[in-house]
Amino acid sequence: MKRQLTNQELVERVKRLLSGHWGDDDMEQLFSEISENVPCPFSEIQGFIFHSPGLTPEQMVEAMLAYEVITPPPPSK
Repeated sequence: MKRQLTNQELVERVKRLLSGHWGDDDMEQLFSEISENVPCPFSEIQGFIFHSPGLTPEQMVEAMLAYEVITPPPPSK
């Protein structure tokens, strides 16, 4: 079982992604580590990181951790 990252470790990974100082392999590893520790899907993680200019890295991590999947109710019979 992989070790769960702390909120601060998640923030550090988001900051690294935002900095642009990573190679393709690094980017894949950073996204993988974040994905394994938050409930939101990969596309949402990308959206928070690359399309949320008003949010701090701390706020992005909070939003990722607070993400809730909404499942539709089963169809009526």
